[in-house]
Parts: sequence; structure tokens; C-alpha cells
Amino acid sequence: GGDGTALNCAGFGVAEPIQVSIGICEVAVDSPLTDREVEKKAAFAKKFAKEKGKNRIAIFKRDPFDSDDIEIVLPSAAD
Repeated sequence: GGDGTALNCAGFGVAEPIQVSIGICEVAVDSPLTDREVEKKAAFAKKFAKEKGKNRIAIFKRDPFDSDDIEIVLPSAAD
């Protein structure tokens, strides 16, 4: 859940609970960003997610992927 508890992945052959932070930078096929720039933006989003707590997913809300346009999408505010 959103309280920082670990994920149960026993169904995937992982005996111990795990915790993850994910950063997403979704780009259009015709984006002018290079692969390296996309990876850098995704890494920034992951760092942002980690800073907000465990088991978080952060995503840029829109292009041009400004650091002011990033948000935590999971867990949701209701979690």
C-alpha cells in the first residue's frame, strides 16, 4: 500500500517482499529528445519518486518534461 509497505511477489518466485520506485518519461515517436535525454528524464522521475517515499511511481505530466511537471501517480491520493 501507500504506507511504504513492501510488495508481495511470491507468485513470481520472489520469496522476500520487495519495494520499488519507478520513474516514467513517456515520449511520442516524433519526439526531438535523444534516447539519452529520455533516459535522463526517466532517472530524474525515479529519483523524485524515491524522495517521496517507498513504492511510488512518478511520471512527467506533459512534454517538455520540466521538473515542475512531475507527479506521483501511484499510490493515488486515495491510497
